[in-house]
Amino acid sequence: TGIAHRFKSIHLALGILEDDLFDASVEEVVLDNANTLFACSDGLIEQVNSSGEPFSQKRLINLLQENPPDLPGAIISCFDAHVENAVHT
Repeated sequence: TGIAHRFKSIHLALGILEDDLFDASVEEVVLDNANTLFACSDGLIEQVNSSGEPFSQKRLINLLQENPPDLPGAIISCFDAHVENAVHT
């Protein structure tokens, strides 16, 4: 249960650097069958609600640490509740 490993962003977004300057190195972590890998873009945590409050990394981490049996469903439900009544542009 909980978060076993957090990856830190160490590279610029694709397309920013010329090919000869791009660092394609990767970080490897061994997972067993009890682990789940979760990845998302910053669009998830930066999505604001009708009050202008972002979904936030803190809210996402709290949800991940709860380790719900249906993690994707729990994230979707929490996100939907957060953005309810938000103005979409």
